[in-house]
Amino acid sequence: MCSDSLDKHDKQLMRYFHTTEAKIGILTNGIIYKFYTDLEETNKMDTKPFLEINLLDIKEHEMNELRKFYKTNFDLRNIMTSAEELKYSNAIKKMLKYEFETPSTNFVSYILNEVYDGIKTQKVKDKFESTVKKSISEFINDMVRSRIEGVLDPKVESNTIIEELPIMTQEETQNKTLTTDEEIEAFIIIKTLMRSLIKDNKRITYKDAAEYFNITLDNNIRKWICRLHLNKKNKYISFPEILENGERTNKEIKIALESFPESLYDHKDQIEKILQLHLKS
Repeated sequence: MCSDSLDKHDKQLMRYFHTTEAKIGILTNGIIYKFYTDLEETNKMDTKPFLEINLLDIKEHEMNELRKFYKTNFDLRNIMTSAEELKYSNAIKKMLKYEFETPSTNFVSYILNEVYDGIKTQKVKDKFESTVKKSISEFINDMVRSRIEGVLDPKVESNTIIEELPIMTQEETQNKTLTTDEEIEAFIIIKTLMRSLIKDNKRITYKDAAEYFNITLDNNIRKWICRLHLNKKNKYISFPEILENGERTNKEIKIALESFPESLYDHKDQIEKILQLHLKS
């Protein structure tokens, strides 16, 4: 069951791993997926996974790793090569997360050695612990804010195009256009980005037209949230233009996706903004 903890089942998977020739073991409850291999000792499953994915909170770099397990992409040698880096990369991230949230004495001392010229007494270290934590938080927030402002301001981005918004006819919405794997993958990501605003994710729907893939609220083409243009070499996402007073115009803002699907996560704030407007109307 999806509510079951996986901790009590890893020994069972370990036994299966030993009795087969498999190099990859996957433990899941349907939501959490843990990927294991034998990096530490050949033919003996590691006690810690090299990759762990939560489908309810999937990250863009995890999507990249998950795509390696697609049937068309599967290459065991490639997976094994990246498994060791993933394992230690994840350990480093956990360590940094801990240090950023609760700086240790050693971490505070390292920062002080770089920025403080006075004597590093214990009193000074205790005083600077909260300053280090606050500075890290502000630094991360500044980085995120800078990226978001660059995406949302069409004057900043040279790859942003504003064009007249074509009205989709009933005939177009009924056109049986082939929906690609990339479009479905993008739809799942965008639904995930909106999960904090809408509990019933079935209200987020899509309509596939010849020129674009339309993501809507309540299957209403007038309440479109974004459009994806993925069928050509240069991929784009577009949004309805929203004026400062909250009114929509008959134009759309089209922004290039430099790296698909990773770039979709950069537009979370704009997606939420448009969804909120639709939910109020």
